[in-house]
Amino acid sequence: KVINAQRDDGKIPSYHKIRIGVQTDEPAQCKMSLTKNTAFKDMSPTYFGNNLFTYYHSQELSYPQMDTNQSSLTIGGGGVYELAVRCQDTNGNANEKDYVIVFTVAPEKDLTPPVIEGSTVGSTIALKAGLDATALDLFVNEPATCRWSLHDTDYDEMKETQFCHAQSLDTSTGLYLCHFTDADQDTELGSPAPQFNLGAGQQGFAYFKCKDEAGNKNPTSFLLTYKGSAPLSIVSVAPEGTSEVPPGEQQLLLRVMTAGGMDGAGSATCAFTTDVSKKETYSAMVPFLSTGTAEHTQPLEKLSAGVSYTYYITCQDVAGNQDHTETTFSVTVDEQAPSLVKVYVDDSSVPSLVTLETTEEGECRYSTEDFLYDEGSIFTVMDPRVYQTIKEAGKDYYIRCRDAYGNAMAQPLILFFN
Repeated sequence: KVINAQRDDGKIPSYHKIRIGVQTDEPAQCKMSLTKNTAFKDMSPTYFGNNLFTYYHSQELSYPQMDTNQSSLTIGGGGVYELAVRCQDTNGNANEKDYVIVFTVAPEKDLTPPVIEGSTVGSTIALKAGLDATALDLFVNEPATCRWSLHDTDYDEMKETQFCHAQSLDTSTGLYLCHFTDADQDTELGSPAPQFNLGAGQQGFAYFKCKDEAGNKNPTSFLLTYKGSAPLSIVSVAPEGTSEVPPGEQQLLLRVMTAGGMDGAGSATCAFTTDVSKKETYSAMVPFLSTGTAEHTQPLEKLSAGVSYTYYITCQDVAGNQDHTETTFSVTVDEQAPSLVKVYVDDSSVPSLVTLETTEEGECRYSTEDFLYDEGSIFTVMDPRVYQTIKEAGKDYYIRCRDAYGNAMAQPLILFFN
């Protein structure tokens, strides 16, 4: 039996929520009903807490004053109620008898304003670029009529045309849904939701209040914050075309940069696919390994040289703004050492300088005799493919260069100086 310790009579006030629980001696799933003597398999799928197999089961219940024929768990005002619970273990063994939870709901007159428990969009709505409204539902603890205003004012001061009727019971929560549409026309149960013309970084506010069937009105508004956004753009993607990779490391980094969007800074999450049929279906794509800011990266491994790859990419921000792109590339394995394209000596400078230009980035070394690469003196890097060192008079230079992938010249270039 459930006793309300806050009241001398132990009764539960109408429209108030309570949480009840049961414990089983092994993992089980439990169902509940106001109809007794029904086998577990024949009970409606109204689970006690959830449908997981566990030892502890907890359920929140509320008791609106309305007809009991609308739901198997709808309580019709004051009175004594018996909630039948049956459980089943993982082997399909179910209770043969009801476990009955008894509670009493007080019959007093409703003097309590309705409670807006929340909404289907939370407390903040991020609007897509170009969108000025979105449909939403309020969750209300009892049947009521709700209104909205762009100013925090009394219920009666809110326009009657900006309304919704909370009459549809959501059996999963025990709350009533009050629906505002995203269309321009009223429906029988509600009018359009608030509309805002917001840009990136701008926000607006909408205030909601409800009145129940007993005439009780909310003294405090339920506030929704609306935030505008800019279009999201993919501004760069790499690799493209032909990419060189070092021997034995046939992998690349897929890199995407985004701009604009909800925060104006390009923050988004990106995903990819190689399946052209899914190229604009974000939910069917694979998320990047690193994403969530304006830079998004995904390692691509085991790529085959000479094969053309196409990756389809979609990025999305928290407001739902999306942008799509694709990139096609192939891989070549760099096994060639850099070549020298220019060597010159500047004797007009003090001291004299030796300058090299190569076909690719890397480094160059030298010695006055043939040498192992790591034992040579290093040229100073002037530009990515330009290297320089001081000329020592009367000495010949043996020069070797190596690229960023470790490919080194097999034979040195020999400079003979007089």
